[in-house]
Amino acid sequence: MSISLLNSLSTSAKKQSFAQQKKNSDSHTNENLNSYLLEDINTAKQDIETILLHLDYQTDPDLIDSYSYQLKGAYMRYKFLLRQIQQTTNC
Repeated sequence: MSISLLNSLSTSAKKQSFAQQKKNSDSHTNENLNSYLLEDINTAKQDIETILLHLDYQTDPDLIDSYSYQLKGAYMRYKFLLRQIQQTTNC
């Protein structure tokens, strides 16, 4: 074989190896991202449940307003995290 053919085969093998490493790295990154997202989803879900418990026992209008805003924020965060996990699993 000529030296140029060997070099081209070597370069091609390096590119394939790099592509495979990048693919493996991306899958590990997605797995880590998914685990962090799942933890955040569970935390947001717990926050919603806690806020609902506090809201059930309040009689002061100002506290009811406060917990209502907190509930809306926690729910929006939960929806955002669900969208994020859907996007990472669809990719």
